[in-house]
Amino acid sequence: MARPAKYKTPAELEQQILKYFDEVKKQDSVITLTGLVLYCEFCDKQSFYDYEKKEAFTCLIKRARTMVEKSYEERLKGNNVAGAIFALKNMGWHDRTEVTGADGKDLYPKPILPYVSSNNSNPQTIKTEEKN
Repeated sequence: MARPAKYKTPAELEQQILKYFDEVKKQDSVITLTGLVLYCEFCDKQSFYDYEKKEAFTCLIKRARTMVEKSYEERLKGNNVAGAIFALKNMGWHDRTEVTGADGKDLYPKPILPYVSSNNSNPQTIKTEEKN
């Protein structure tokens, strides 16, 4: 049997979310997603995410998650950024660029790389092979 909903209205949850951010600021602490989840008395992150599936709560949960994400972004200014990078990667960020067209295929064709035949020691004789 499922537990009854902790928050009946978005306004109730919003009040608790705002209180969390205020408390963190007063304590000169660090905003975290887990901290927010626990402050709002959810048993785990998944329970918090499940509220996002409820139409009335969708925008509120997305905004709260974005506010936490912003906190991690701001930590990228410092000298010790590994934790922030780790957290942001778990929030869907990545540190590589993928250039593809609308069809999902590479915009730039793969280069044809020259190679020297292993049985030919003459470096002027170069064959090319297209790699797929």
